[in-house]
Amino acid sequence: MDADSIINNGFGGFMSLKSIFYGSIFLLSPVILVAISSFVPETRLVLCTLCCLLSMIYICIFGVKKSIFVYFMNSSLLFLIFGLKAQTVLYMFLFGFYAFFKYIIERRTLKLQEETSIKLIYFNISILFLYKQINIFIASNSEISHPGLAIILYNIIFILVDILLSQSLTLIYKK
Repeated sequence: MDADSIINNGFGGFMSLKSIFYGSIFLLSPVILVAISSFVPETRLVLCTLCCLLSMIYICIFGVKKSIFVYFMNSSLLFLIFGLKAQTVLYMFLFGFYAFFKYIIERRTLKLQEETSIKLIYFNISILFLYKQINIFIASNSEISHPGLAIILYNIIFILVDILLSQSLTLIYKK
């Protein structure tokens, strides 16, 4: 067995050296991005979107099985380093998992309206869950003064983020 076949195919095990190398990059990148977002909260949405984009790229390169492994390692590492901070929970339950959800939904032959509706249902359920969990576990007693306006704004932002993710992935694969 020569070095190139070991790098590209591994030793017949779960991951090749190439996928371990990329996996470690994709493992550390969200940790660094979440750390930055904890120091600069204004960048939280952008950095979490980048984390999601990295997860989507990893899924496209190495498949769902290896990506799920990297996602669980990411989530575990973030939890060990940062605990139950809002940005950790946001990554673990919304942006980290959304890459898999988006991949599965977009692989199906659905109409654009059905696809968008399913994504919005996922997003709204996730936001409701996160809002409840953050208030319970992080002891944040924050109340949203205009919940209807906040929900509409969150949904618009989510649709824009989804379009940005799709366009970014398309642009990456064209190069």
